[in-house]
Amino acid sequence: MKKILRQKGKENRDSLSPAERAEKSRRIAENILKGPIFSRAQRVFSYLPMGTEADTMPILEAAWRMGKQVAVPVCEKKRQMYFVVIGSIMETEVSAYGIREPRKGREWEVTPEPGDLFLVPALLFDRNGYRLGYGGGYYDTYFAEHPVSLKIGCGFSCQIYEGSLPREETDLPVDWIVTENGWLGGKK
Repeated sequence: MKKILRQKGKENRDSLSPAERAEKSRRIAENILKGPIFSRAQRVFSYLPMGTEADTMPILEAAWRMGKQVAVPVCEKKRQMYFVVIGSIMETEVSAYGIREPRKGREWEVTPEPGDLFLVPALLFDRNGYRLGYGGGYYDTYFAEHPVSLKIGCGFSCQIYEGSLPREETDLPVDWIVTENGWLGGKK
């Protein structure tokens, strides 16, 4: 079931033209940037977009302009992930996993604190805040080890699954979901 849903989520996202993705990403960024959650956050933890994911770069660029710290993930084997602060996209490179990661190592690791904004990707989200990612378990493992007070799912409206996604005991919901159409309740 999860495999079929992952495929459907990817197809939905891939069906958007580059122009549609850019416009919808712009609107997602606008929804996040105009809210009090972003303005209060000192740090923004975020994925760096790959493929057809919602583009977080407008959010990260706004954070840098406002003097906020931006932390992005480094993925290791065995579902291990940590976050490093970067001052620009120029401090990253494409990793062995094919995703953009910081050049800095674990000695530069930072962990989330209350009030930090944490953007989370997925292939699909349901309206209860549960997400279906690529199947690696990196984010759920990270959240189990590092409690995050404010997890925001970031994706397009075509990635909202009507119904409940299959879940494991270890799956943790996001608190909110932001699409181009606005904020969805998630786990309250």
